[in-house]
Amino acid sequence: MSLNHNQEYLTTGQFASLCKVNKKTLFYYDEIGLFCPAVTDSNGYRYYSVFQLDKFALITSLKNLGMELKEIRNYLECDHAEQLNTMLLRQQNLIEEKIRGLQNTREFLRKIVERNQEFMKYLNGDFLILHRPAQCYEVIYRFDPMKKRPVIANYLTDGPFLGHCISREDSFLYKLCRSSERRIPEGEYLCRFFSSHTSKTGEQIDAMKAWARQKNISIDGTFYLEINDVFFDRGTIETGEDICYACLKVRLL
Repeated sequence: MSLNHNQEYLTTGQFASLCKVNKKTLFYYDEIGLFCPAVTDSNGYRYYSVFQLDKFALITSLKNLGMELKEIRNYLECDHAEQLNTMLLRQQNLIEEKIRGLQNTREFLRKIVERNQEFMKYLNGDFLILHRPAQCYEVIYRFDPMKKRPVIANYLTDGPFLGHCISREDSFLYKLCRSSERRIPEGEYLCRFFSSHTSKTGEQIDAMKAWARQKNISIDGTFYLEINDVFFDRGTIETGEDICYACLKVRLL
């Protein structure tokens, strides 16, 4: 086919550069009939029209979504616009689903980083008072004082952001969630970030009560042990399989 000199054409190299792909990609797409040049002259040189850019962008987008090139070609060759639009809408829904998943992952990682920064700043330091926002939670295990069996939390099903609520009346394992009728109230909390053997949680609570009495600070009787199972600091003194990295907190009255 001869060139139409009233239309702007691009060489294979120019079109590839504009689309940020290798020329070999265009050669291969032409070979399999997925994306062919607008014109091939008598010498075999390929020329592309600027009006083909949108179609190539669509092919690239669908390929990035994981569609097979053969499947893309079949859809682009279909005679019915409705069929093509149905496929595009399906891919659009898949993208939106992936976006939601990525947003959830981003928020999860943001919270992990934020919490780890606190541990790096305050770990094994003194008691301190911090403002804490309200937090929703779900009870995942309620301790029976008559049974002393150990409880193992499953990080995939129960975690992350596990905690242990301890009061005179109750003791249960919980995990934070987005919405729930159960809430840890917003307020000022007496906190301590520590690494210790899990068996020493009671000692940490006693030490916190003693410190509050010494400072003449009134505290609520409900303690929350926020467990950080994704933090590890080789600089901490104690080591071992039973080491717990946690923040113990109790609300000020």
